[in-house]
Amino acid sequence: MVGVAGKSNACKTCKKRKVKCDGQKPVCERCTKGGHVCYGYDRKVQFRHLSALDHDNLLARSQPQTSLTELSRLLYGPFAPLESTGGDGRHLPAEGVESVDPIGLTGSRSLASFPFRQDPDKTTPPGETVSWIQAVASWRGKYASLNLAMSALSMICLSRTGGDERHQSEGAIKYGQVLRDLQDTLAIDSLALEEQTLASCMTLTIFEVMAPSGGDVSGWSRHVQGISRLFELRGPELHVSGLAHRLFLGFRSSAVRIFNLHPFMYAIHALALRKPTYLADPDWLVIPFTVEPKTNFHALIDIMLQIPAFVDQTDRLDWALQSEISALTRPELLVRGMELHQQLKDWYGSLGSKSKDPFYVEKRSSLAVPNRIPASLESVFPVFLHFQSFEVARMHLFYWTALVTVSYNILKVAGSDLDVRKCSDGTMLPEADVAALRKEALDIAILIARSMEFLLSEERFLLSEEMHIRGVLNTLYPLHTAIHVFSSLQEAEKEAWCRAVFDGLAQRGYPFGQILSRAEWDDMPALLAGKAPAWEV
Repeated sequence: MVGVAGKSNACKTCKKRKVKCDGQKPVCERCTKGGHVCYGYDRKVQFRHLSALDHDNLLARSQPQTSLTELSRLLYGPFAPLESTGGDGRHLPAEGVESVDPIGLTGSRSLASFPFRQDPDKTTPPGETVSWIQAVASWRGKYASLNLAMSALSMICLSRTGGDERHQSEGAIKYGQVLRDLQDTLAIDSLALEEQTLASCMTLTIFEVMAPSGGDVSGWSRHVQGISRLFELRGPELHVSGLAHRLFLGFRSSAVRIFNLHPFMYAIHALALRKPTYLADPDWLVIPFTVEPKTNFHALIDIMLQIPAFVDQTDRLDWALQSEISALTRPELLVRGMELHQQLKDWYGSLGSKSKDPFYVEKRSSLAVPNRIPASLESVFPVFLHFQSFEVARMHLFYWTALVTVSYNILKVAGSDLDVRKCSDGTMLPEADVAALRKEALDIAILIARSMEFLLSEERFLLSEEMHIRGVLNTLYPLHTAIHVFSSLQEAEKEAWCRAVFDGLAQRGYPFGQILSRAEWDDMPALLAGKAPAWEV
């Protein structure tokens, strides 16, 4: 009881507020209803040797075994505490720092900066799908780690729109708090693989895109790889419906980008790292979609998830000794590349047959892209593409990026290259086919560049910070791909225009793309693995 001598069993928030606690666990219902963050209950701290974790208790079925200590290090790396903690490991705001809770903020500026608003009528245009960022809004205030992660990201958003460095500092402090809180969570069998843990970690990946730690992208890459391990440990059966399915869809699209490197969170991450991914296994392609069928977009992701294995095999040809390469290896890889190229073309043909209207039209625009392009480059792309919707634009960017990635690697297998200066004397493809692939890559890179105005202009998504974030996330890898094509084909002005877009994003507070653009194409996997040098931005 409050005010009575003796040990109280109330949660720490109710103790501090000196009110009666209902004792509900893991979070107090009174705190939840009152809009307060429940920081949990005092408990006896007990050391646990996580390298000896009993995986039979953690998982009811067979899964890849990994130490949660290892997983914690993969996700967060070494971390020095910045603030005080409660007896249960839950973190409290640091003393002397003005704590601003964006959930309680009012006013148009703060509202626009809060990406977790549960307001689909205003944040989701007609015909668009609800993103996982919007979906987790229903959990606002229920879980300490997730609430801290939401607050950290929202503080960064506020610093972007308001220019107040205090918000950025507050966001960094909350980021540190949630890192330590999640490390504690990963030590608890019953919480390590919970949906709220996934949601918290995924929120931190967005934070790393908006405010990269240490001036490089290794923090973001560690988060993505750690999240990948969490999904893998949970298994495909746990992502069939509800919020878990929504989180999986968001992760799956990101993952494809990285594994081909370059990102789409995990698919893009797979493209970027150019390594095969378990998401291409049959169970992961089928089971999560037994309740909710695949959309056209995720049918495309199915094809994209096959590309990293092809890219990985192609890269091996570069360093393997000629004596180690089978006489059949190159022809087989060439056939595989052509098959993937045709699968992508067939997917797009099928998509077009389902639509009565054109996916996009050409328009001149006076909108900033995303900041004003230097006057000397304004005439490079005088018209831009205006899409039916954000989802249609995103599908096209993924499709175009995948097609260029496959074409580039087909040329490599054939002994050629986008860059004529790097070509060998002999090639397995007729010169006409090589020229056609180069032209296709150039045409696609131009389409990618001309999509930037639609996805990145601040004026287009007024009062929707979530759409600003999604626009940035979905253009980073495609635009980097376009830069590679323009550089290879000596299209200097077009390359400079794309780099100016990344510079504009950095000026607006999104330096992630600028960091990527400073890396050579072939250095990208090392950069994402944290092995490449960092640059000041």
